[in-house]
Amino acid sequence: MVVMLISESTIRKIKDTVDCRNLIKSLGIKLNNNSNISCSEINPNHEDKNPSMAVYQDHVLCFSCGFNADAIKIIQNLKSKSFTESVEYICHNYNIKVEYENNKKNSYENKNIDILEKIWDLSKDVEVTNSFMNWMKKRNIDVKSAYQSGCRDIFPIRSKICELIKSCPENDLKNSGLMNDKNELWKPIAEIIRGNKAYYGFILPIFNSENKIVNIRYRLYENIIIKITNKEGKLVEKTIKVYAQPKASNHILGFNQLNSTKKSLYICEGEPDYLSLKTYFNRNSIEDSDVLGFCVLTKDWKDEFNNEIRKYDNIKICLHDTHKAIAISNIIQKSLISYCEKKEEKEHWKNNFYECFFPENNDINDHLVKNELNNETFKFILKKFDASQENVIDTSNKISNFNFLPLNILDICSKQPPKLEFIFPGLLRGIVGSVVASGGTGKTMWALQTCSSIACGNDMLKYGQLNTGKSVLLSGEDPEQITALRLHSMCKYLSEKEIHELNKNMFIYSISGKNPNIMDKNWFEWIKNVTINSKLVIIDTLRVFHNLEENDSGKMSELIKIMSSIATENNTSILFLHHTNKNSANNSSGGDQQASRGSSVLTDNIKLQINLVTMTSTEAKDLGIDEQDRKLYVKYVYSKMNYGSPIADRWLKREDGGILKPTDLTKKESNNISQIFGGRKGGI
Repeated sequence: MVVMLISESTIRKIKDTVDCRNLIKSLGIKLNNNSNISCSEINPNHEDKNPSMAVYQDHVLCFSCGFNADAIKIIQNLKSKSFTESVEYICHNYNIKVEYENNKKNSYENKNIDILEKIWDLSKDVEVTNSFMNWMKKRNIDVKSAYQSGCRDIFPIRSKICELIKSCPENDLKNSGLMNDKNELWKPIAEIIRGNKAYYGFILPIFNSENKIVNIRYRLYENIIIKITNKEGKLVEKTIKVYAQPKASNHILGFNQLNSTKKSLYICEGEPDYLSLKTYFNRNSIEDSDVLGFCVLTKDWKDEFNNEIRKYDNIKICLHDTHKAIAISNIIQKSLISYCEKKEEKEHWKNNFYECFFPENNDINDHLVKNELNNETFKFILKKFDASQENVIDTSNKISNFNFLPLNILDICSKQPPKLEFIFPGLLRGIVGSVVASGGTGKTMWALQTCSSIACGNDMLKYGQLNTGKSVLLSGEDPEQITALRLHSMCKYLSEKEIHELNKNMFIYSISGKNPNIMDKNWFEWIKNVTINSKLVIIDTLRVFHNLEENDSGKMSELIKIMSSIATENNTSILFLHHTNKNSANNSSGGDQQASRGSSVLTDNIKLQINLVTMTSTEAKDLGIDEQDRKLYVKYVYSKMNYGSPIADRWLKREDGGILKPTDLTKKESNNISQIFGGRKGGI
């Protein structure tokens, strides 16, 4: 397979043609009189209240945090586009011809992770060097603790790393973060390969909770002073201590070493403080505490983090005394409390979350160096949870989004369009749809079985095609014990392996009686967080998840928009279960689009509607089903489907435990010759 790469000549044309000052203005960002902007406009990880970022012709540079970006990276950040998409966006806007180069696709299935894993495989058995020991000794850090945490001097294996880098295609290096958008190899790796002693240091790998490497930090043994041009055009000196991958997906150390049997979890900031706490625990035989370390303070606190830290008895924040650190402490506590389902657990984290903030010039490592790190150093104070929040979802953007461009028709016509990704036939990934049925039809069991099929791959409803992965069922109607009974009945039809896959990929949240409201800011954020990385989300039922008037088209339009925003941002398909209206229930038209209760917006503004309809007496007679058994049969109807080929109606039969099973039913042939010939009597 051939992969098309952006050519070097195209990159050069962009650099020669695009003025970043004009590009910034075209994106709705105003420059002040000194051609400065707030760094926060482009770099969300920097809360810049002052306009600290200078905008030059060919790049932007923040003199506060050091962030810099060229035109391509600006588009990547502001438009959430890939490198290639950003290049194509700029070329289209500036009438630059995009030129491509051919490259054979390498064998890496996960480029971001695989290259980093290979570097770690080369590094993990490297012996401790004198330079490594001296750096740790200077900071009074235990070498054993540092080594166990993954710190490695990579200078001894620079030739092997050089060979590995040479074998990797350029785009893979970019995807992994080892090459920047200017086609430059990550600075510390490049200098180590060259043998530049000024850049000697050690790597510190960052793993996720599954022990997969997701980032590499590089700490210098000696600080480097470089000269940069400030906003006044003067050369100034800047001190560099550490290098971070520009495209890292995680900036938190220690997830692979957590032990949930321990009591306390410390959360600190910076590699030296992280290693200092590790040293402190080891030297004082403190076996009931773990530590996580922020490499970069980021507000991107993920739900998967909550699932790990909630296992401890208490959490102790020990960050630098800054406004950003205080804000992040608030985010962690709020996110953790929102993540927990049970009231007792929520209350627990309101009363077992502690803070201790250190001055930057007298942090944890400073205390360790002075041999002053002890229990009295940590003056933890119980953090009071601030529950007062505006329950309004902010859907506005800082940057104007009215700089739309027309589609590039020639580009579209010259390329093979991307293949549509369906979750199951008719359900395109990233859309909102509904499943409409009257009460007692079996829609909740259908939801449970469908979520299970996506999670474990058992096609129990015979869709024929499944896009397996994470599925989420938000159960708002039934109490937890009812859901458990249904799940137990269904698991009888699954193998042991499938049950393990179910346990891994299916997430059921029983929130009956907890007044969920997707229009409430807190509930919106919670739903968005628990559905990250999911293929399918089912909401049971829609009525339980809002307090709006269902016949108000304006209100229902806003409701669909809110669900669509989650579906788009998380790239997940959302199906909400909904009831039929009374007319449809009474006149046997439950399979029509108009059967949906409430405003027609609930049908018009979605992309898929599936109706579940109990077999009527007429259908039972035609199909040869006894009247007393007809309610066991449910017709599965695609009443609206915007994407995909038409799908015929199917029959499902309710078995023991309410399980729905596909069944083939054929219309009963009549032996009445008068019916066959249109009701005429007599001979032929």
